[in-house]
Formats: sequence, structure tokens, C-alpha cells
Amino acid sequence: MNKHRSTTLSILKHPDIQRQIELRDSVKNLCALCFSICNISPFGIHVAYLDS
Repeated sequence: MNKHRSTTLSILKHPDIQRQIELRDSVKNLCALCFSICNISPFGIHVAYLDS
């Protein structure tokens, strides 16, 4: 169990994996920023779509 866990941790620490994690986080931040600028949420879009 512990051996498997340490293997997983070493994979997560791999530079390429780290870069992918950072990239994914920056994309999420970009989406959040975009929604805050537009002052809408995905739920709000959904509701507006249902109303039309």
C-alpha cells in the first residue's frame, strides 16, 4: 500500500506532470476570471437559456 502511494507521489512530482497540473489550474482561473468579468455563472447561463 505504502509502496504504491510513494510511486504515485513520485509520478505527481514529475516535471511534465507538474506542468500539466499548473496548466489545468491556470485554465480554471481563466474561466473564473471570465465569468467574474461577464458577471455570470454557468448556472446563470443555464437559467437564461431555460427562460428564452
